[in-house]
Amino acid sequence: MITVELQSLVKRLSPELKESLESAAGECLARTHYSIELEHWFFKLLQEPAMGWHATVEYSGTNKNTLLDRLNESLSIFSKGNKDAPSLSAHLVELLKDAWMLASLNHSQGAINEYHLLLVLKQR
Repeated sequence: MITVELQSLVKRLSPELKESLESAAGECLARTHYSIELEHWFFKLLQEPAMGWHATVEYSGTNKNTLLDRLNESLSIFSKGNKDAPSLSAHLVELLKDAWMLASLNHSQGAINEYHLLLVLKQR
């Protein structure tokens, strides 16, 4: 597997996704978790009304508040006690790598948007 500069990968996020990932890092830090997981990011993405995640959740017939509650339950199980800055989890890094490959190679885009994340998740 190739090594990817994490900062370069994060810079490829759309401004909205980058902001929500930073918010997820804040959520992780507030909960004293050790790594920023997909659940942190999805928890924050679902709290942003401007993001397309709301429409996707509605379309799937899932109640947004129920999903937020379940994500919160998952987050409450993670190990706590971190006093340092959290790192991105391996799962999250893999999602970003795959989304960047999809965005750049398949769609000739210069940034990862929420559509690319959803497509990668759908393929998993």
